Amino acid sequence: MVQPGTGFGTTYDGTNGYVHLTLADVTEVANGAFEYGQQLRSLSLPKAQSIGDYAFQYGRALTTASLPEVQSIGYCAFNECNALTTVSLPKVQNIGERAFVSCALTSLSLPQVQSIGENAFNYCEALTSISLPKAESIEDNAFSHCEALTTINLPEARSIESFAFFYCTALTTVNLPKAQSIRNFAFCMCSALTTLSLPAVQSIEYDAFDACSVLTHLDISGVTDENQVNATAFSGIGYDQYLSGGTDRTNQCTLILNPALRPACTDAEGGTTGPLVQFHGHRWKEIQFLE
Repeated sequence: MVQPGTGFGTTYDGTNGYVHLTLADVTEVANGAFEYGQQLRSLSLPKAQSIGDYAFQYGRALTTASLPEVQSIGYCAFNECNALTTVSLPKVQNIGERAFVSCALTSLSLPQVQSIGENAFNYCEALTSISLPKAESIEDNAFSHCEALTTINLPEARSIESFAFFYCTALTTVNLPKAQSIRNFAFCMCSALTTLSLPAVQSIEYDAFDACSVLTHLDISGVTDENQVNATAFSGIGYDQYLSGGTDRTNQCTLILNPALRPACTDAEGGTTGPLVQFHGHRWKEIQFLE
């Protein structure tokens, strides 16, 4: 375990601390070990398996971190490392809350990660792509305000929690074949998202797709109970309600539903103003049932 002041840096400034740090045999970095390491620029921990809470928080000069054996990242471990552009985490399984808030990461591969904590990558405004082939849960605000994020692949994710992708304004492509629940505001303000397929989803909470103003195709064919779709889940689809002089793009989005919801789309007289569409009917280009 590394405690403050006991590391072995390859370059050390006696006044300001470590500049380039290599800890060849260390297996665990203690909580707060290098917090406020303002001069630390690069980091290599070839054998470390865990990074403690606050370990490198506010290391605002840190640009690269090599962590090939790390399996867990603690709370706020790299919080506000604003210059951090490159981090290698091929074996990490758990990313703690606020682990990389406001970092300068541009792309990230996390092939073994299973869970992403709350606010883990919040305000990583340069992040354009991320690979999470094994992640099963994306917690609250995990990627909110990642304004450069264009695509994300989550083939194993079962739950997308509240505000998970809030204000990801460049996001165009999302792969969520196994997601079962979409919590409130999960994709709110994803104003570039055009197509979203959620074939396994069973519940959608309020404002989940609010202000997805260019969405043209939404597949929620896994939902079989109309009561599991909140009345405001689709607020703002096809309407730039948060932009000055917002543009109304009515009837641009096709909704794909499970045949079990057919009765919810018709009224007592057989018209198309059933409870699922009467509140939002003007927003759908058409409703299709996946037979």
